[in-house]
Amino acid sequence: MSGDGNPKSEWLNTLTGGPVGVKDEIEEFALRMVRLVDSTRGKWVVLKAESRFVSGLGRSHPVENGFAWHPTLGIPYLPGSSVKGMVRAWASLDADPRPEQRIRDRIFGSRDVTGNICFMDALPIEPIRLEVDVMTPHYAGWTEREAPGDWRSPIPVPFLVTAPKTPFLFGIGPRNAGADLDLAQVQGWLGESLEQAGAGAKTAVGYGRFVLDEARTAELRKKLQEADRRREERIRRGREIREREEWLARLSPVERKIQKLIDSRADPNMPEATLIYGEISKARWSDEEKIEAARWLKSKMEATGKWKPTTKAKKPEKDKVYQRTLTVQRWLDSQ
Repeated sequence: MSGDGNPKSEWLNTLTGGPVGVKDEIEEFALRMVRLVDSTRGKWVVLKAESRFVSGLGRSHPVENGFAWHPTLGIPYLPGSSVKGMVRAWASLDADPRPEQRIRDRIFGSRDVTGNICFMDALPIEPIRLEVDVMTPHYAGWTEREAPGDWRSPIPVPFLVTAPKTPFLFGIGPRNAGADLDLAQVQGWLGESLEQAGAGAKTAVGYGRFVLDEARTAELRKKLQEADRRREERIRRGREIREREEWLARLSPVERKIQKLIDSRADPNMPEATLIYGEISKARWSDEEKIEAARWLKSKMEATGKWKPTTKAKKPEKDKVYQRTLTVQRWLDSQ
């Protein structure tokens, strides 16, 4: 709806220029909700609005007709209580076959009994686009003697709506043990009521019709698996870091210094013994540190087959491994 000189319409149109909602926050909320439903062995599904959708028209609002904004995400939503009411009405009036009252009470609850099924808030799974619609239910200038009629000038009332094709996440879960059969039944009623009756306000004129969005449902499941994989990786990495910190804490100061040098080497492929040998040779160690480092170096050289106290080379001075062994041994003998 473009600007028509109505200040209310013009103000509402300022909200329709771009996507509404923060993508990362919406996606994180959706994944948490899916995890919650999955953890209770509930059911969830993504349904796409075939038509415009609006809820909360009866709420207070500067332009007369309200709009239901999620309190933390700032996007349109359908409260879980509304979803429950919609499905219950469908089960009571339109379901085929129509369940008995005792079954409806078991599933939805009654004045004295808690129902078997929990209904989650239904929210978009991505930033949404808003549109402005208008209705003209009011006629000015009429009295008890002069009834309102089509010959009078109507007063247009603009209001916000969610654009068609918006994907919403719906979820239900068991409240009590043994509700598996009820879950399957309610899942069927949910899909039927959303497709044939609609959710939210103005369903009588076609608003709020939803159909299954299999592609988005599969995509959300894939995102959940990837998010869980990243979370497991973070947990694993955090555990490795803690274990390494505990291991470093058990080392002597010299051993920690050696490990720090190894961790910060420019070439990760450089042999550890070669690196530490070069560092000890720079004479930046105290006598006590040099002797402890030489012990570490000898142990490393022995473990890698590089400790060579004797040689059969015709020119011993050219046997680098042998010469390095002699140097390390001299460091050890200096204690």
